[in-house]
Amino acid sequence: RDHIWVLQAEKAYNRLLLLMDRRLDCISRSEDLRGRCDKSLGTAHPLTNLVVWQLAQANLHLGNTLTARGLYEVALHGFEDWLPPTSMRWMALRTAYAITLRGTGQVQEALQMLDELITLKQEVLGPDHTSTIISRRARAECLIDLQRYDEAWDDLADQFQRLEKSRSDPLD
Repeated sequence: RDHIWVLQAEKAYNRLLLLMDRRLDCISRSEDLRGRCDKSLGTAHPLTNLVVWQLAQANLHLGNTLTARGLYEVALHGFEDWLPPTSMRWMALRTAYAITLRGTGQVQEALQMLDELITLKQEVLGPDHTSTIISRRARAECLIDLQRYDEAWDDLADQFQRLEKSRSDPLD
């Protein structure tokens, strides 16, 4: 059995690999780490689910969208009882999953999830928070896929207006 500190250090190393664009290395090391976390900590442990999330991210960046979607589903299920709905980590995971749904052709489902997330993020984080803006941009992309161009245009125009305002605000 591996000590949790060793597993945490390896997860951090794998994150670095992902950030350094060494996604294949990240995937192979994370798959091994996932097995070791399962064995040492159990499948329900948060660290195990963080490794699964990391695997999903690496697969998504490599274009393995269906694999990423399945891994995001495992991570969402694993974190369901651990993270409150207003947790930044939970909202980020759900956003990534919605983007992956769009990538697998489930655009309507992605749009519905993003609508829920945007409402929550605006309440918790505010309309100008980076995470809220990321979800709004993903929502606009869903609207474009669904050929709802006027809605997408209005949403993107509002986002640009907010960005311009934040750039011109001397307090920022």
